[in-house]
Amino acid sequence: MFPLTENYLTRGFWGDEAWTSLISQLPYLQMLKTTAADFHPPGYYTVVELWYKVFPPTEVSTRIVSIVFYFLTIFLVYKLASLLINSTSEEPPSTASTTLSTGLLRASELTSEVNRDKVEGSKLAPWEVISKKRFWGLLSAIVVAVNPIFFTYAFEARNYTMFAFASVGSIYFLIGILNKSTSEVKSTPTSQVTGGKVEESKLAPWEVSRGGVTNVIFFILFSTLGIYTHYYMFLTLFAQGFYIVLFHRKILLKMIGIYAIIGLLYLPWMPFLLGQLKSVGSGYWIGPIDGKTHWEAILRILSGEFENGFRPFLLTLSIGLILTGFFQHLKKRILAKAYILIWFWAVVPFILATLPGLSINGFKLPFRPIFFWRYLIPASVPLSLIILQPLRTLKLQPLKILTLITVIALSLTIDYLTLTRYPYTFRQVYEQKVLPEIASRDKIVTVLPSFAEVLYYRNRFRLDNELIILPEGIVQFSGKSLLDAYVQNGVVKIDDNPAGRYFELRPGPSIEMIENSL
Repeated sequence: MFPLTENYLTRGFWGDEAWTSLISQLPYLQMLKTTAADFHPPGYYTVVELWYKVFPPTEVSTRIVSIVFYFLTIFLVYKLASLLINSTSEEPPSTASTTLSTGLLRASELTSEVNRDKVEGSKLAPWEVISKKRFWGLLSAIVVAVNPIFFTYAFEARNYTMFAFASVGSIYFLIGILNKSTSEVKSTPTSQVTGGKVEESKLAPWEVSRGGVTNVIFFILFSTLGIYTHYYMFLTLFAQGFYIVLFHRKILLKMIGIYAIIGLLYLPWMPFLLGQLKSVGSGYWIGPIDGKTHWEAILRILSGEFENGFRPFLLTLSIGLILTGFFQHLKKRILAKAYILIWFWAVVPFILATLPGLSINGFKLPFRPIFFWRYLIPASVPLSLIILQPLRTLKLQPLKILTLITVIALSLTIDYLTLTRYPYTFRQVYEQKVLPEIASRDKIVTVLPSFAEVLYYRNRFRLDNELIILPEGIVQFSGKSLLDAYVQNGVVKIDDNPAGRYFELRPGPSIEMIENSL
């Protein structure tokens, strides 16, 4: 068993995590200004800054924010999967037309259903339907929870689990809106419902029913939270809009109004976003797309970031299940709308993120590349739901159970290997090589790529030695704005020729003691 004090949760910060902590320790207005000068929205750092009002800015404390959103996302996945259970099932003829028009059916709207063994005419009691929904909701939550990439970033002081939380919430309440808007089930006898006689809503396309107000409010809140957390949330909203245009045009006017409200709530940050887009156009750290870019993204999202002997097996099994589910639906010559929505949620952001700066045989699309696999981590949620889909229709119970166990067991094994990692970071450099030897007059010198970690641990170990940043490599890219803020505050200074004895710390991490007598 790994030591409880030395694991992936308790390890030292790496660069982006240290960046999170340092920017969240700035005065709030300066934090907003610093974020605006970089390429990030301020939502996640606002939450961390509020967290620091109560808890210390340690590694474990900061990562708890991500862990909280990790569990909140899992809960929402349970709710979402429970809601989707009937819409992606094989519907009997009596309910097929209803499902095609609404996209899904709730358990409360059904009092009978053909069971998984397709015994025609068999009926499930209401509590049996609810139990089935809860079972698959719980199973979906488990598969998402143990997904290796999602599990890994639950222990990162970054905004990915908060982004996933907002994304899942937005999809969940969008489905609620679509339900309420396209098919209002009235207080009708059971025979009318099971016979497919569902009374259509009398509301105009732009109106919202009393029961739909809650869905609209929470959809707006989650969607707004998402775009204030990560810019890739815009891609999720585009996926939603594409789906609505194709399958729910009758309520397009209402949805345009709802998205307009989200846009109004985002207006305060819009000038900063436009400025960030301009700066990205001139230079950004994300490299061009090559032949390995998308494969690496799929590999990491489905089977984890770190190499190990189990990853190829989980990747192969996951891809096999995804393809099996897709061909199952094609064989039926019909795709449940909710199943299409989940696919759009997973695939459309992947495609849209690929387009900027894409170059094919000399033809190049405008802007610089923005595709980065880590920004697509929330796609692990819809992909996990898609992976489970064919297992719900598999008739061979032993094979179904074995496949489920294998997916979860492989994921848990990879998660365990991740949790037991304890990489060498600047925390160990300070503990082992700086603290035992540093004198009060010694300086600490570093470069921009390792600035955040070096400053964080200088502060963490309560050293008051002067911190100097070498000017080499200082360009306008992610991280420069934070350096500018701490230079402005007088915490660090930039100097290309520090005098005296100093510890030079560089990415790696590496350290060298230098005596410069000038």
